[in-house]
Amino acid sequence: LTTAQVAKYADPRTWLREMNDEDPSCRYELVSVSADTVNFKGRCRSEDGYTGDVVGSMTQHDPKRYSGRVSGKGRWAGPPAPGAKSTAGPADYLVEFNGRWVAANCGK
Repeated sequence: LTTAQVAKYADPRTWLREMNDEDPSCRYELVSVSADTVNFKGRCRSEDGYTGDVVGSMTQHDPKRYSGRVSGKGRWAGPPAPGAKSTAGPADYLVEFNGRWVAANCGK
């Protein structure tokens, strides 16, 4: 990340706007912001994918590490998700993620 990118993402509303822009079938809103954690919730409506509620959080542990969790409860209407046996029906999911700074040069 550049210095400008770090400054840009210091405001949690920035990345929340980007989440909304990247997936127009979902709308997310801030629930709370503390010194290092952002909590959000949302609703997704997709005729050929996931429709349901979403809750999540992201924590910035220090300038080089972050983690988060997103879960949802709703219905899946599209093709089978990876590892799923059916194409439609109730859908509960959980995604946990971690990120860390590796190097200024990522092999380019």
